[in-house]
Amino acid sequence: MTNRSCLVSCDESTRRVWMFPRNIRRIHPWKVAQILTLIMENLRHSKWDGNQSLQNRFCKALEQANLKKPGVQYDPRSGGPRTYEAQLKCLGLIFKRQRKDLHLTLAGVDLVNGSPPLPILQAILLAHQYPSAYGNLSRVKMDPRLKVKPFLFLLHLLHDDRLKGYLLTEEIAVPVVYGHNEECLDFCVEKILRMRLEKINFSRVIDSDQDTHLLRTTTPVKKINNILDIANTFKNCLQACVFVNVFKVKGRESIEFNDEFEGLYEDALKRVDQFIPHYNNEESFQRSYGAWDRIKDTRSISESASIPGAIAPDDSIIIAKFFELCGQQAIDDIPETFFTELSKNYGFTKEKVEKAIEPYLNRSLTYFEATFLELSRSGKSRAIDFEKAICNLFQQKLHFHAKHTGQQKRPIGKIGGYTDVFVIALDDQHCAIIDAKATSSYEFPASDYNTMKSNYIPNYCELTDPSKKLEFCLYVAGGFHRNVEYKLKSLKSETGTPVSSINASDLLKIAGRNLKTTDQSKVRRLFRENYIANETKFNDL
Repeated sequence: MTNRSCLVSCDESTRRVWMFPRNIRRIHPWKVAQILTLIMENLRHSKWDGNQSLQNRFCKALEQANLKKPGVQYDPRSGGPRTYEAQLKCLGLIFKRQRKDLHLTLAGVDLVNGSPPLPILQAILLAHQYPSAYGNLSRVKMDPRLKVKPFLFLLHLLHDDRLKGYLLTEEIAVPVVYGHNEECLDFCVEKILRMRLEKINFSRVIDSDQDTHLLRTTTPVKKINNILDIANTFKNCLQACVFVNVFKVKGRESIEFNDEFEGLYEDALKRVDQFIPHYNNEESFQRSYGAWDRIKDTRSISESASIPGAIAPDDSIIIAKFFELCGQQAIDDIPETFFTELSKNYGFTKEKVEKAIEPYLNRSLTYFEATFLELSRSGKSRAIDFEKAICNLFQQKLHFHAKHTGQQKRPIGKIGGYTDVFVIALDDQHCAIIDAKATSSYEFPASDYNTMKSNYIPNYCELTDPSKKLEFCLYVAGGFHRNVEYKLKSLKSETGTPVSSINASDLLKIAGRNLKTTDQSKVRRLFRENYIANETKFNDL
């Protein structure tokens, strides 16, 4: 066993166990962008510190946008809103100057201005470090001797051949406790391998009670549960920023690195020893941390506080509802039902609504894209939302007549059902069926193969005029297992219908090209080719 010389010695006044805010358990980039926008909108006319009514109003705006579960604020001095402040600070998006008003870092400005949120949050996670201004908060008190980038450390472990490319969620607790610096990598690997070899849980590889020292959790059981909760939060953050895929190993949840971002990882690894100094100076540290794609933040303090537009404080409700709409569909024009709902439920005039959302209209597709990627990997919990989002995308961006058919019942006496989405081409002579799989690594199991072959393909004619030709079947998922293409070709061979697949990211890239109606024939040709389709293949057609 590697000796403990790499570890930082225990100091009872600080914590060495990693810490990350847990009020949002999975920091979806689109969600962070919307929360940041809402908090800054509420600050236009008021100060944040000590203003409980403003903080409570901010929480209600979060509920309106479906960013927070609705509920009664029982405590008039609730600290809930301030936990969002702590999380935004931890992510390098805001800072306080001389412990007073909130200001935006460069990353914060970019998010509020509508830049794609995923690249920003990915860069932030890879740069996240201890020591930090967040770690210096009185309720956190990370030991300043820790010198590690925790998310990068986890990705480093996933690249270690000894661990075979995966980590169980419980195994992430090992670096949460023992990942004090990069020199601790071997120490953590050996403990994880011991867990696997001896088939023991995390608590059995703890060397000393001091190793799990937490400032406010005392009993051993509570400490272990707290650490496992933190490990799960780190896993959720990596998953939300699409750095990892989640799968099962003998029924236990595990993560593996998403190879799509190998370049980002390798670039970050070159800077693994570069740390931001002056962690005890919040403004200086946060502005450096939040300069996510720049060398330095050179703005004046007045510039760091500014965001575009100038709207009334109660318009946060309208903006929240607009964010909710953008998460459901890729909009070009605001539907009249949106104005009708806000008029009926809140008494807002159409002119007032249009004025409030005007600064955000050019970002609507960005918000939809970020939500769409989350839905594509969300599992059963939001599978129907993913189906509806695909339907909207084919209708609004690819110019098909699309209908959501996933929950539609067949006529009485007939068993089986239909695929999730049914589309008709502009020529009104061809149609297609689409199956949505809200997973990061779809493997095309035999049950799905047989359902498509014996059920969905034969049943399509019940959805339209039987004279329309079924041109292709398409699977859309967050990602696909490497053996899928063989099964696509086999299914085509058995049914005579081309069967293709495309991941959510590539479908968005194609849909985001503002295709004309005349481009639809190229889209149809792509999905008739009977392979795993992508943007590159679309370009080659």
